[in-house]
Amino acid sequence: MNRLLLFLVLLFAGMYLSCGSSTQLEGVAIGEIQLEGEYAEEVTEDLEKALAAAGAAVNQSNAPNLVGTITWEWAGEKEHTYPTLVKIFMQSQPAEGNFTVTARYEVDAGAQPQDISRYRREVVERAVHRIAVQSRDAT
Repeated sequence: MNRLLLFLVLLFAGMYLSCGSSTQLEGVAIGEIQLEGEYAEEVTEDLEKALAAAGAAVNQSNAPNLVGTITWEWAGEKEHTYPTLVKIFMQSQPAEGNFTVTARYEVDAGAQPQDISRYRREVVERAVHRIAVQSRDAT
């Protein structure tokens, strides 16, 4: 019963975020996104697309940059490694941009280990949500 309730809550939260995402960051301007770490280029690309889809103006020359790191924790042996945790940390530079974003996605036990794109997508969605919350709180 608890699992069903949790599933329904997550389902409705996902529907809320996807339905309202086109305007949740309207009026937010972000400069370059500069991430370091494994899959940084792919995550940066995903993040830029997700922010733009949520209504943010991305790659604006007069807006603060988001600078940070993406960290992957791995388990397994040699060529059979798989991610167990993905973390992202970003902050505005210059600091007046007011964004400090931390997001993490812990891979479920028994999940498809090779589904790196899903884990990237999960952490990007969480980062966009954190930015939306911070921009909403700033107004």
